[in-house]
Amino acid sequence: MTDYHFRAHHPMLSEEVAAEASSYIDSLINSGDHNWSTNFGWLRNGKENDINVPRMERYDNLCLVHRVIESNRPLYEKIVRDIKRLYPAWEPEDPTAVQFFVWTGGSCIEWHVDVKKDDKNKNCRTGAVTIYLNRRWDIEWGGDFLFKDEKGHTQRVTPQYNLGVAIRQVAHRSTKIQGRHFRKCIQIFMKDLPVAIDDDTNFC
Repeated sequence: MTDYHFRAHHPMLSEEVAAEASSYIDSLINSGDHNWSTNFGWLRNGKENDINVPRMERYDNLCLVHRVIESNRPLYEKIVRDIKRLYPAWEPEDPTAVQFFVWTGGSCIEWHVDVKKDDKNKNCRTGAVTIYLNRRWDIEWGGDFLFKDEKGHTQRVTPQYNLGVAIRQVAHRSTKIQGRHFRKCIQIFMKDLPVAIDDDTNFC
């Protein structure tokens, strides 16, 4: 049995939640407060202490990152509710794993897989969900989602409003954002819910 899973959903969120999330990202972008971190400090292949590993080895330019729960718990709960409507056996890896990503002009990410392999920790990341939130996105602006299908062929998904992509063991990347455009999305790293074990020994 393979852990490979790719599925696109359109729409992914309810219309109300998608609209609220898109507007909220806009308010954060236009705010004078310090609402965003960047992907500059993300760990690279477990080599975070190796000074010879470039900090930006997988990236061109920066992605802005905001943890939804830290500023808007009600919206966080609505997003999780909508995801669980489609994937009841999945939940966010932890509350901070529901994030807004804003990919800036010139940014992209190279080939990678989001699943974490840890035999000692059965409660770790098993997949990811990406939901695109730009009301308008032209194909010329880049930011496409490329992924390997089960035969190893590269396939392409172009962002559109409230389109969601759910993946497990899938190699994927994004193409470079062209020009002065911001690609807005919700990025959620997921884990499997524990499987309930029926230990009832009262057989009568």
